[in-house]
Amino acid sequence: MASGNDGSGEAIAGIFGAIIQLVFSLTFPLLAITLCGLSYLLAFAFHMPEFGLWAFWAHLAIGYAKTNGWVLLGLIIFALAALPLAWVAYREQELKASNMILAYVIAGIVIAFTCWLRTAWPYDGTGWQIYSYGFLLLMAWSAVIEAAISTIGIVAHVHRNRPQPARRPAQQPHGAPRQDRGREPDTI
Repeated sequence: MASGNDGSGEAIAGIFGAIIQLVFSLTFPLLAITLCGLSYLLAFAFHMPEFGLWAFWAHLAIGYAKTNGWVLLGLIIFALAALPLAWVAYREQELKASNMILAYVIAGIVIAFTCWLRTAWPYDGTGWQIYSYGFLLLMAWSAVIEAAISTIGIVAHVHRNRPQPARRPAQQPHGAPRQDRGREPDTI
């Protein structure tokens, strides 16, 4: 008996798995903090309100933290943990140029698609647009963060493992005594 499963359930499970993997990655606090800043910059400084989802959520979290001390403490710990966790992710990464190039390619494709989508689907303020642009911004910024960490890791590895230049012996000034001087040549 043939089953009618076309694989769509597996695709949805793969998407949720990728999102869960992103949330539980070591770079997630750094990604979330910088994504909120980027969203604020795009939405307010560059007047692109379709990218304001993450800035709105950051604004809600900060507003709620003003009235609830435990939320404030949690946000402070989250922000302070961002750089040490990113450092651990940097130290544990696998140095492969192909991973770095893939992250840059993914970031470029998502950014190009988002730029094209802005021309094809002008912003009208609906919830689906805000969530769609917010998800695209999350994907693009996640790829940029991963590519940046990979680039820093590869550059540091190359810098750390480059050969040291050979030191030439210091030249003696003309007429200085030589310790290893043998017999002086006869002059004519």
